[in-house]
Amino acid sequence: MCTRSSQANMDANPVRTAASATALLDVSPAQMRAARGLLGWSAQELAEQAGVDLLMLVAFESDGYFLSIFEFARLQRALISSGVEFIALGDGLGRGVRFVASGAIKPELTRGALVRAARGLLGWRLPELATTARVELAHLVRFERAESRLSPAETARIDCCLEATGILFVGHGIRLRTPPHGCSLSLEGPPQPKRPWA
Repeated sequence: MCTRSSQANMDANPVRTAASATALLDVSPAQMRAARGLLGWSAQELAEQAGVDLLMLVAFESDGYFLSIFEFARLQRALISSGVEFIALGDGLGRGVRFVASGAIKPELTRGALVRAARGLLGWRLPELATTARVELAHLVRFERAESRLSPAETARIDCCLEATGILFVGHGIRLRTPPHGCSLSLEGPPQPKRPWA
């Protein structure tokens, strides 16, 4: 039970890590980006839906900025109520996100949405994936928006690039493969300046 004094103490002390934000869900900045990608939301759309400051959300997603437990809970609630489920570590696999149809909000889940979510989990931007997979950027943008299809060869190259970095497509979601002991997978892509994830 939360007393008035413990409530004031919680407001004054920001959460130190995403993991300690809530005992119920352990959500990383990468999972937050991936969840937005799954839904096709920009950072601004999530901030508005959750009622949190956009700059705080962007700082959390890019640098792991410390959010208060209340801001963190609002972000999680907005994503969960829109049909996103956060997948924890387990079964020899890493974190991930998946879409679970719930309520009246059922966005169309396409392969493009899964690719967008995978980019979010990896911290990659559109140009990085397009270059790595040798796919025209404009084609990839339309594919992620479900406005067009890619050729089978382009789709295979994208899947190969994502799977090589540890992404697993599982049902209506994505997960990271946990690297074997002593192996390090680079999940951040090429070095880049800090910018809001698009």
